[in-house]
Amino acid sequence: MVMVNGISSAIGHHVALLNIHPGYRTKIVSRRIHYRERPVDLKLEIAAGCSKSLQFELIQVIRRDTKIDTDLIDNRG
Repeated sequence: MVMVNGISSAIGHHVALLNIHPGYRTKIVSRRIHYRERPVDLKLEIAAGCSKSLQFELIQVIRRDTKIDTDLIDNRG
């Protein structure tokens, strides 16, 4: 899983790097989820691709009312 700022350019980069095209791309719009025991709204765009031995997922956070993505990076590296 890779968090990206611009999913279209990230797809181009990863296709060139890995020679794998995304087989799946979608937007998840304002799904009500819970993070740290409180509801949050998110808007994400996700692209995923795989070969026989490798899978990649690119995630762009378009809108959020909390910093889930930076909490993940800060806490887990």
